[in-house]
This record gives sequence, structure tokens and C-alpha cells, in this order.
Amino acid sequence: MQAFDTAKLLAIAACPMQVRTSRYVQPLKQLVCSLAESNPGQLLIVMGCKDDDLSEVDKRAIANLSTKDFKVEYRLVPDIGIQNVFSPRFALNWIKLNSWNMTEFDSVVNLDTDMVVLGDLTHLRTLPTDFAWVPYQGPKRWWHNKGGFVFLRPCQAVFQHMLRLATENEELQFQDLHAEQTFIDWYFYYTGYRLPIPYNTNVHKALTSFKGGKLQTPGGAAPIVLHFANIKPWGIQPEDKLYKWAHRCKEAQAKPVDE
Repeated sequence: MQAFDTAKLLAIAACPMQVRTSRYVQPLKQLVCSLAESNPGQLLIVMGCKDDDLSEVDKRAIANLSTKDFKVEYRLVPDIGIQNVFSPRFALNWIKLNSWNMTEFDSVVNLDTDMVVLGDLTHLRTLPTDFAWVPYQGPKRWWHNKGGFVFLRPCQAVFQHMLRLATENEELQFQDLHAEQTFIDWYFYYTGYRLPIPYNTNVHKALTSFKGGKLQTPGGAAPIVLHFANIKPWGIQPEDKLYKWAHRCKEAQAKPVDE
């Protein structure tokens, strides 16, 4: 296996909520297949916590996704565990803040697991910013950012500051909204960059054309990252026009066992 120089890598971190339970191991395989094609030579870090609902078989399956050209690492990180009385599943998402603590990397892209990456991401390393993400996609709703795709530059001081604010101030936990997504949007509201739709293309809200088997987003640009945010990849049937993009590798097409 080739040596991976972390100084030259754009680390890619899988969004924690979706790989903290066994049901999302299969979509993770889809994500890895797409990344190996579009971003060879990079590193995917799958974050997890000690008490996650992942069996040893699941963890070995994740580790075995590595190839000679694309490395996958399963990494245990602290469980931030901010509870949410309105939507308990959002409590899992706060683990995402650990991305800012990966200071061995100059830059990190945090992805949701229900994504397929079609284009190169390494050029993002040259962005003159410490944070960037994509606006929410919906009719007349461009007022906040969508957390499925996050570009960031790790910094331990920022990590500790965000952690302290989120854990000590209940109003900043945004339990009635989108929890960590709304917190991150609030934190970087005046300093972060907004990336165009192709970097986080909601397949049911932001695709405008399928002509000639090619996908287009508003403005005519091709998507770089597809996000199956509403219907998961295993819900896309063969007759659906999105099928070939939802199923990047045959071994990852099976449904989760509990779906």
C-alpha cells in the first residue's frame, strides 16, 4: 500500500450520524466507491464513538474498504452527546465538531454518508477561508446553509471554543431547529464562504435536467456531489433515472438489514 502524506491530503470525514449505526454501513460503501473513482489517493476518516451501534463485523467491514489507492480509517472520537428533546436523532450529529480537532491535516471535508462524489475535491485546499459550505436548497429558502458538505481548516482553539459554547449554552444547541447544523451556521455566519450548489446537490430539489444522461444544477453546472437527503440510495429503484448514480458499486446495493 502506498504511503499517505498527511501534509498533502485533503482529509475527508464521513458524517458521524450516518455511520454510528449498522444501517448506514452499506451507504458508506457507496460513498467510498464514488470517492475512489473521483478522488484517488485521498483519505476517508469514518468517525465513531465507543458506545455506537456498530458491531465488530461492521468496524472490520469499514476498515476493509481501504485499497492501495484510497485509504479508509475508522477513528474513535469523543461523543459530544448533546441531547435533543425535539428530535433525539440529532444528538448523534454533534460528533461532527471533532472534525475541527483533526489538526494533523491542513483541511478537511466533512460529508454525509448518503452522498455520491462525482468530481474532484482536492482543489478546495486552495480556498482562502477556514470554512465553507452550501446554501440550503428549497423553494425561496436560501437563508441558511446545508450541513451535509462542510469544508474546514482544523484548529484546536476553534474546536474548544465551539465545544464550550455548545455544551454550556442551551440556546445555542438549537434543539427546535437543526441542532449542530444551525449552530455551525451561526458560528461562521459572518466569516465563512458559501460554495455553489454543485458541491452539495440535493437530488430531489436541485437537479434541473437529466438530458442525454447528464445531470445539471440551476445555472447549468454539473453536480460534483450528489446528496440523497430525502430518498436514500437503497430506495432508488432500477427504473428510476437516478439509479446509475445511486449505485456506484454492485456490492453496495443491498438494503440495510433493518430498513
